Amino acid sequence: MTNKIIATGTEPFKKMLTGIQKVEKVVASSLGPKGHNVIIYNNGIRPTITKDGHTIAASVDSADPFEAIGIMLEKDIISKVNSEAGDGTTTTTIYSSNLFSEMTRLKSLEIDQNELRKGLNAASEKVVKFFEEHKKPIKSYKDVAMISTNGNEEMSNLFDKAYSSIGENGSVIMADSFKRDGSSYVETSTGLKWNGGIPSDLFITNTATDKTVLEDPYILVYASGVKDLKDLEAVNSLAQSEGKNLVVVAPFFEPKIWASAASSGICLIMSPQMNHVELHEVLADFAITVGTKVIPDTTSTNSYIKTVKDLGVAKVISASIGETQVTQVDELEEEKATAYLAYVEKLKKEIDENDELSRDVMDAKKDRLARLSGGVATVHIGALTPEEREEKCYLAEDANHSIQSAIKYGVLPGGGTAMLKAARMLEDTIKESNLSEEAQMGYRAVASALKQPAKYLVESVKPNDYQYIVQQIVHEKEFENGYNVRKEKITNLEKDGVVDSAAIEIFAVKYSASVIGSFLLSDSVILNANQNMKIDMNDRKAVEAFGGF
Repeated sequence: MTNKIIATGTEPFKKMLTGIQKVEKVVASSLGPKGHNVIIYNNGIRPTITKDGHTIAASVDSADPFEAIGIMLEKDIISKVNSEAGDGTTTTTIYSSNLFSEMTRLKSLEIDQNELRKGLNAASEKVVKFFEEHKKPIKSYKDVAMISTNGNEEMSNLFDKAYSSIGENGSVIMADSFKRDGSSYVETSTGLKWNGGIPSDLFITNTATDKTVLEDPYILVYASGVKDLKDLEAVNSLAQSEGKNLVVVAPFFEPKIWASAASSGICLIMSPQMNHVELHEVLADFAITVGTKVIPDTTSTNSYIKTVKDLGVAKVISASIGETQVTQVDELEEEKATAYLAYVEKLKKEIDENDELSRDVMDAKKDRLARLSGGVATVHIGALTPEEREEKCYLAEDANHSIQSAIKYGVLPGGGTAMLKAARMLEDTIKESNLSEEAQMGYRAVASALKQPAKYLVESVKPNDYQYIVQQIVHEKEFENGYNVRKEKITNLEKDGVVDSAAIEIFAVKYSASVIGSFLLSDSVILNANQNMKIDMNDRKAVEAFGGF
């Protein structure tokens, strides 16, 4: 039978706060352009050297079970914000840790916890609305990347080039650079591309490149494999009467038909090899792009294809044994173009309005949208050593996700400035809140925590003057005016390009209120007995709190 400990009173919650503050201490050290790397070693092959707040926070732990609970609560907030904003771990950690601290202090004073939570929720809702009203559309991809990578010029330039070349609906993916000098670079492609090509060299038209290159072909798309050509003869005759080749895209082709297809002027191209659901989506995307429909099987061909207008069209299709590239999609006639635009808008709506999708599913849909919109950029990350490459990859992930969330949610002035202005707004409106005195304490706790990220950042460069500078920022009338760490003075941060994805501030406040609100209403903890638990036996309150152990 497992021994249980029932811990009550304020002592367990103070120990949880100690765990939360451990996360804050190590994560905050990475804040801003003058932040430092952290070396993480988990008995693996090699240590990780990074300034990525999410990675640092994920590695924090404690042998003390109560501290471990606090660390897990903090990680929950960080993880949720990171999944929405892709960055902002340091800002989130500093804000939520300080809010935890103030709420734990108020909790120990035996103030009505329900009233504290009312104040917390009222303030948080007001702040989120404030951010929503002040956010602006992203103007510069590089500006957002510079903040998220702590001023890394190389990564910021790469992602600026990538997104500038493909647009907001484009997709940016990352891959290794195998250049010996360790350099990184960007490759962009338009049209549609997939890993699946001609099944045999019988279809090669250019022996120098081992590819088949077809201009202005007609296209058939099948959901299932093609076993014979009998049902394609009529359609091929239609294509030949127009002086064009027929391209057939399907999951597989019986080898026995390869030679006869090639001699008949039919080019067989394998669709991407993936599971049924993904294949259905990819084939539907391809078919709508070239202006045709996915046919269930060859026996249904004549039901779907009445005239050449029912066939797909493309300017150029290039295919090798392992890859297909539709480099230029033809202009569609009005009816097909309208159907295509409606299809793309439906996919955009699925991405924008469904908050329940996992990151993997969301990324897959974004990738489909990018390919439909004709823009895919690959950022090749180069480095001379594994340690350097890993560090760059963390920066690249931050840059990519921050730009994506800024495109979706807009931007706010960085450096903790937006939070400072929100704190001032709360202090100015507390009398209008109609909250009880105890609820107002929770309201003020949010205002106090909102000031901390800016304090940390300014203190890192002006340790003697940071309090005065922060007060100056608070009283700046222009919302965008804040402290520019690089210039070491107060400037218009929007003009200087010091901006964050608005998702960071919005979700840091939302998820902190959610977790800390539940924390506030908790009065006891039940956990398995732990022989490593350290309790000062001379501390009567602590002994009583931990069930007399």
